[in-house]
Amino acid sequence: MANGIACAGASVGILVSAPATQFILDVYGWRGCLLLLGGVCLHLGVVGALFRPGSSSTAPTDPCQYTQVESDEERSTQSALTSGESKESCTTVSSHLVSKIIAATDADLFCNFSFVVLIICFCNICVVIIVWVVFTVPHVLVKGLTPYQASLVAGAGAVGILTGQLGHGLLVDKEILGARPMLYISHVLMAAAFLLDPLLHGLWPLVAGNFAFGVGFGITFPLSFTMLRALVGPARMSNAVGWAEAAGGIMRIAATFLTGWLYDTTGSYDTSYLVIGSLPVVVIAALLLEDANNMICARKRMDGPE
Repeated sequence: MANGIACAGASVGILVSAPATQFILDVYGWRGCLLLLGGVCLHLGVVGALFRPGSSSTAPTDPCQYTQVESDEERSTQSALTSGESKESCTTVSSHLVSKIIAATDADLFCNFSFVVLIICFCNICVVIIVWVVFTVPHVLVKGLTPYQASLVAGAGAVGILTGQLGHGLLVDKEILGARPMLYISHVLMAAAFLLDPLLHGLWPLVAGNFAFGVGFGITFPLSFTMLRALVGPARMSNAVGWAEAAGGIMRIAATFLTGWLYDTTGSYDTSYLVIGSLPVVVIAALLLEDANNMICARKRMDGPE
């Protein structure tokens, strides 16, 4: 629930900015709109300046305490030991270096199938949110809606995201639904929203479809982080998030080109939505494979060595 609240700012921003931006655009034109939006973004610098480090239980380091410098004799002894150790082969040194890099970055997490599945989940949400942001307004305009109705559709998606972010925490924390079933439900909602979109026409069907997508995304984004922490533990969380964000960042860059390429190639938003809608289906398949793998491993542990 705490993580859902922390992630809710983005959906509130989308909810407010969609109609507000359209209003500013109509009143001041695109140049004035960009100037005002730029001024709003400049406030982020002030917000960042307000951050202060929390109180720490550890005593601050005394600047008057220094590390004792080694004597010449100690350095000579250390040099002799180092030269003796330099007889290691290049292969051994390289292996040792690789081991240190793996230990420092927790790259061995990729040997865990459950971690790989969560990375796939991160990649999926990074792609679908880019596609939704880029396609929603022009797509519904092609379907015959007005610009204000288009902003209402986008706002419905934002309300859905907020609902998913705040609602899933209550269900999981109260143990009404487990995190795993919730992850399945969220991807089913995202897949259905994209795959059924070509059949949706008119304001309220599109509002419902975008709300469903928003709920699915709103569940998946914060839930992926909490499940990641449960999988790797607090000690490895920083590196795990680093790998997840690195993979997600690559997919965000790719998605910005993919959206334009899909529409330029197919000439149809409907076809593009069908292609993107297959991505959550791939995640669902990966989750099913993970469940099957966990069942097999659990059965082997129960059987034990013969």
